[in-house]
Amino acid sequence: MDEYGRVDPESVQKLIKQETSLVSVQHANQEIGTIQDIKTIAEICNEKNVLFHTDATHTFTKLPLDLHKINADLVTISAHTLHGPSGIGALYLKKGTPFNKYLDGGFQEFNKRGGLENIPGAIGFKKAVELTSRDENDKFIQMRDHLMQRVLNEIPNTTLNGHPTERIPHNANITFDYVEGESITLHLDMKGFAVSTGSACFSRSLQASHVILGIGEILKGPMDHLE
Repeated sequence: MDEYGRVDPESVQKLIKQETSLVSVQHANQEIGTIQDIKTIAEICNEKNVLFHTDATHTFTKLPLDLHKINADLVTISAHTLHGPSGIGALYLKKGTPFNKYLDGGFQEFNKRGGLENIPGAIGFKKAVELTSRDENDKFIQMRDHLMQRVLNEIPNTTLNGHPTERIPHNANITFDYVEGESITLHLDMKGFAVSTGSACFSRSLQASHVILGIGEILKGPMDHLE
């Protein structure tokens, strides 16, 4: 990756070996918000006869995802990231893609997985998608850009993590040097802001985010990353 967290397509091409069967790259990272060039990576995989999967959980309904133009074999999405029910997701499987079901014992989900289908969850997922709008995404972009501009221009020792422009509408990830993250969180909470000092997936961990470390952010002292 580069300093913005973007996967280099040329590096992917070099890493594909004869025994490689699948390449999986997020459409965009949920921590730093950087959008990946999945169209180019998918083309490389197609040329190498390797399956390509992308996790579009954090971009679905937020960014265009035209699968007539992006030659992905598998795409995963989830409901909870757009205020739908927890525990329900969806898998796009391009026709002809080899697939073995991981859970046997029935012929549900077009014989792709056994087990009772979560009909209420699916209905809730559908409704959550219907409630999304372009206007909402435009509002996210305005809020995101306003926040980044004010913080980075007016507060010293702050750094934007992720790409400055190629990022999802609803993400701003900023490093505050020399300040304890918990105190920032409490002060912002009292002002009506909802922030976190890291990914909810690793809320029990006190270690620095592997995503932040992966883009080469240097630890200069007590600091935290707010999303």
